[in-house]
Amino acid sequence: MEEMQTEIKPKKSSIWKQSIDTLFRPKQYFSSMPKTGGYGEPVLKVVIYSAIGMPIAIAIVTWLVKDISFNIYTLLGAVFGIGLFVLGLFIGGFILKIFSLICKGNTDYEANIRVSASLAILLVVSGLSLLMEPLLNLTMSTVVSLLIYLYGMYLLYIALTHALSARAIRAKVLTIIMATFWVLVSVFSIIVTKKMADVIDSPEMQKLVEVSKEKMSEDDFAEFEKVMQKFEKIKEEVE
Repeated sequence: MEEMQTEIKPKKSSIWKQSIDTLFRPKQYFSSMPKTGGYGEPVLKVVIYSAIGMPIAIAIVTWLVKDISFNIYTLLGAVFGIGLFVLGLFIGGFILKIFSLICKGNTDYEANIRVSASLAILLVVSGLSLLMEPLLNLTMSTVVSLLIYLYGMYLLYIALTHALSARAIRAKVLTIIMATFWVLVSVFSIIVTKKMADVIDSPEMQKLVEVSKEKMSEDDFAEFEKVMQKFEKIKEEVE
């Protein structure tokens, strides 16, 4: 009797389940994720992620910046933004391929594209974090963004070592360097912003405002006041 051999294919999970696994079970997900299958699914993932994240970001920016109103141009901007994220997927896949090459991992472009698409779930996380923006000052907002970035570095390390078979030591060094750089940038940003707030409150600045009021024309001083109001808004956000 002739035996019939049947190939058992793993059950394909939904994008929703893949997204949850990427965030909360990254080792399990990246160890078993498919490395082939075409570019359709990765592109669809990024379109979905950006379509969720973009409206949230636009709504928050529109609410925070009073001069911006939601209209057809805002909508067209969102569509254009989604297109840029799709382009970013292929650029990100190339960058990830370089990272994988440095770490002696899989340099197949499609595999790197698919990993890059999975990491794009952070677009949604970043968008959702903006919902807290009105409740946070500038320092706390920077800290939240930094935490998301650091978790992204952790996911990148897991993706390199589990999905792309990169050497763990090299991947760890790479992600630690990138994380350290962004921590330094964030700390520097917080320090500079706080210094700016101190300058706004300084007696010298108050004296400058008074002198400017005496010497400037009404129109020039009105413009100067607008600038000072923006600085005051930054100071309030820091506090």
